[in-house]
Amino acid sequence: MIVKFTGRLLLSACFFFLVACNPSSKINKDYLYFQNNRDDLVKSQLKELTIKPNDLLSIQIYSTTLNQDQAAIFNITGNSYLVDVNGKIQVPVIGEVTASGLSKAQLQEVLKSKLNNYVKDPAVLVKFQQFTITVLGDVGSPGTKPFTSDKVTILDAISAAGDLLPTGVRENVTVSREDKNGVRHWYEIDLRSAALFNSPVYQLQQNDIVYVNANTAKLKSLKEKGTSPLSIIQAGFGLIGVATSLILLFRNR
Repeated sequence: MIVKFTGRLLLSACFFFLVACNPSSKINKDYLYFQNNRDDLVKSQLKELTIKPNDLLSIQIYSTTLNQDQAAIFNITGNSYLVDVNGKIQVPVIGEVTASGLSKAQLQEVLKSKLNNYVKDPAVLVKFQQFTITVLGDVGSPGTKPFTSDKVTILDAISAAGDLLPTGVRENVTVSREDKNGVRHWYEIDLRSAALFNSPVYQLQQNDIVYVNANTAKLKSLKEKGTSPLSIIQAGFGLIGVATSLILLFRNR
């Protein structure tokens, strides 16, 4: 009889554990990404970013012919070019070239046209040498995140930062962006809505800042009630352990 009772206790503990670990619809609503507005999405593609002041560019200049001597003078050590506050770069021999407002491909064409007088069949490769996004707030690993590609989305940045913590506010994530004139703009997006794919800040730009607010009320509630995911798991294992001990105790009598 006692063994049956403890067996039922064990089953009840397991049931409690599974229920506790299974999020309710309310929890799903708080935590799941892309819950709504999926039917209203417009197919979007990542765009070529434009160059801005203070960007650090890597520019390689060479000739499509076998003789690279003509192009050698244009390749400075490290191939690094800093776009100044006026949006210009200084290229050996050619001099000042406006880069701000152009895409990488457009700057390549501008440089090729200027190099025609010096290099036979010139070719130019322009890349962002330093592409970083700063992610702050209620995430697993806040900080400045470097990327090898310049086509970075807000989901890439959040992933690189270890995702949002359970107390992170998913419906109101802030993105701060500086334009080519140095003016900073602020945007808010809802990660729970699939409409974020159509947001102007879904694709991030170099040196954007992503900030995730913490839900202080939720955090306080979890602490007061002791209903954090860890405490639920600990409680579930505790009940299972007690039930198992009772079974073993009465079986040995």
